[in-house]
Amino acid sequence: MDGGHEHPGRDRHPPPRRRHWRARGQGHHRRRLRRQLRHLRRGRRRARQLWGSQVGQAKLHFVDYDTLEHKSWDLEVGAYGITVDSQGYVWTCSGNASRFDPATETWQRVLAGEYGGCMEDGHGTLYKATPGGIVAIDTTTLAIKQTYALPQHIHGISVDFYGYVWGVSQGSEAYRLDPADGSFETIGGLVGAYTYSDMTGFALSSVGVP
Repeated sequence: MDGGHEHPGRDRHPPPRRRHWRARGQGHHRRRLRRQLRHLRRGRRRARQLWGSQVGQAKLHFVDYDTLEHKSWDLEVGAYGITVDSQGYVWTCSGNASRFDPATETWQRVLAGEYGGCMEDGHGTLYKATPGGIVAIDTTTLAIKQTYALPQHIHGISVDFYGYVWGVSQGSEAYRLDPADGSFETIGGLVGAYTYSDMTGFALSSVGVP
């Protein structure tokens, strides 16, 4: 279904949207939400660990919440975005996606995308910025699964509880991508929108309360 423009409105109205998507029933969204909640519960066991990276060619850092044990490793290549996937691998992203295995303390890398954020969906697919859209990467094999075209450069990536992938342009638009069929919705009227990897959807499993 290809929808039309909504009225820009004034203060009480949301920003205009341009829709490019197919209608889906409530059952479809409920199933997606249940899958995300199952991953959220499983991820709590890793919530007492802190992972962080320095921008550029620097270090990956680990801190244990209970013992305050600290470890660090050299980054394989320069990094910008960082995320932890459902298998416990740590990813750093820039013009590539680098996967760190804490068990073996080794890196693997796939050349894909461009400088920007990345996030996994909780089901084995990492999404990251790529020229002209978003690229999907298999977190087990590191194979590129699919590339999705969008109208402009995407910098930030987030995956929500329904499995939609959000891309932020650093300008006046953001895009909500449905990876099932490649359709997307455009959200306009933003001012200098900026993000690179946010704690939304599956990534909330990495958040703990002290």
